[in-house]
Amino acid sequence: MEIVTLALGGLCTIGGAGALVAAFRHGQAGRAADERRWFRMAVVGLALGSTAFLVTALLAG
Repeated sequence: MEIVTLALGGLCTIGGAGALVAAFRHGQAGRAADERRWFRMAVVGLALGSTAFLVTALLAG
């Protein structure tokens, strides 16, 4: 079970980081609505990744 939550945490974190880059690029292009949407997705991805890593640590301990 720990390997699943660890992999899920990694994927969500990487996805959140990618969404953060996309948000930055939309902001640089002056597309504020797209920037906000991508930033929200980045926050959700990073939060899910952190939660999955926490669950992994709790299950392993």
